[in-house]
Amino acid sequence: MALIIDNDMFPKITHYCWFGRGEKPSLARKCIASWERFFPDYEIKEWNEDSFDVNIIPYTAEAYKEGKYAFVSDYTRFWVLYHYGGVYFDTDVEVIRPLSDIIEKGPFMGFESVRPGSKLAVAPGLGLAAEPGMELYGEILDRYESLRFRLEDGALNPCSMIPMVTELLKDNGLKGDGTIEHIAGVDVYPPDWFNPFDDATGRLRKKACWVHTDYSTIDVDTDLELPVWDGYDKIVAVSDAASDAFVARFPSLKEKMVTIGNIVSPEYVGSRAEAFDAELEMPKEEGVTRLLSVGRFTEAKNYDNVPDICRRIIEAGVPVKWYIIGYGGDEPLIRRKITEAGMEDNVILLGKRANPYPYFKACDIYVQPSRFEGNAVTVREAQILCKPVVVTAYPTAISQVQNGIDGMIVPLDNESCATALSEVIVDAAKLKRYESNLRARDYDNKVEVEQFIALI
Repeated sequence: MALIIDNDMFPKITHYCWFGRGEKPSLARKCIASWERFFPDYEIKEWNEDSFDVNIIPYTAEAYKEGKYAFVSDYTRFWVLYHYGGVYFDTDVEVIRPLSDIIEKGPFMGFESVRPGSKLAVAPGLGLAAEPGMELYGEILDRYESLRFRLEDGALNPCSMIPMVTELLKDNGLKGDGTIEHIAGVDVYPPDWFNPFDDATGRLRKKACWVHTDYSTIDVDTDLELPVWDGYDKIVAVSDAASDAFVARFPSLKEKMVTIGNIVSPEYVGSRAEAFDAELEMPKEEGVTRLLSVGRFTEAKNYDNVPDICRRIIEAGVPVKWYIIGYGGDEPLIRRKITEAGMEDNVILLGKRANPYPYFKACDIYVQPSRFEGNAVTVREAQILCKPVVVTAYPTAISQVQNGIDGMIVPLDNESCATALSEVIVDAAKLKRYESNLRARDYDNKVEVEQFIALI
């Protein structure tokens, strides 16, 4: 779960409790780091024995004496938010995605479970946001005033914070009907928002999967695959064309389909492209065009045909060097094809690279020579860096390249592909026009990010 807060009603403080002076485990450190990531302008405030009076009421004093620090935290979180406001998380809550839509609506809590036949359970430790002085929080604190942690018979009080808060909310009208309920000034969210794992099974309540390939081009056993796909709540295709091809194979799954394009950060790609100078490995030579392809060495990428295509381009009198970044099982086949075509000096396998973006920056044209694709991430990365893109006419190509506007779609057969590539390589005006159009495009992923957030 993640949160981005931009609301004047909440002080920019993320609170948490850590009593007992013990060392924080790795999970707690990981969760706190996630808050720092998502709330870079927020103060993170730890409440412990030094910053909070554990003897403020008998209940917390007795709980602390017994070493039951979680029960001390139960009271402390409400005391802190009542007096200071802000956001609170337990130290086992990791923030993983923006929830600006939640915070814009105001104070919140989340259900832990609303399983049929089980008691409703609102768990404040999953996440809270509050304004200072909220009446509901004051009432919770008042209820603690009359509680003792050690009962008269010497037993520990079995009452816990979750049923207490839940019953108070029910007194104010909470139903637990699976909707977002506005109770006593607080929005109470269903379990999927703050507790996506089913407590009974330990499994996610909602499951989604991604389809990155073009199902019109591959052989599948639909009877075998259908039960697997049907086990997901949503099936995400990375392009409309990929979605259509998938539904053609599995028409009964149409209602589960969602299209969300690949999410690629222009800022990340741009900054990584400046990490080093790739021209040491891809030197600029007078009159020689540097082509680049990036991807796994598999049948889908069609790199085994690159040596023959490259040979045909050179025979047409167009000097090129074609660099390929990647690795995979087809490498021996590709190397053999390079030798057979006599392209050892012109088709260069650079191998695996942790950061391929400086190579994108260094190339003159990015080429995606695939037999089939769902939605090639590398094409978008090249477009972000304003590199003219040439892709083969695999079925989903039109979802990524506007032919003749920001790149070119060329035939898949080797001869026609080489002819079309040769023509675009020598057409400086066309390449300049592609680059100019790319610079005018906005490749941010706001829409895709919003779609992803809505999905989860």
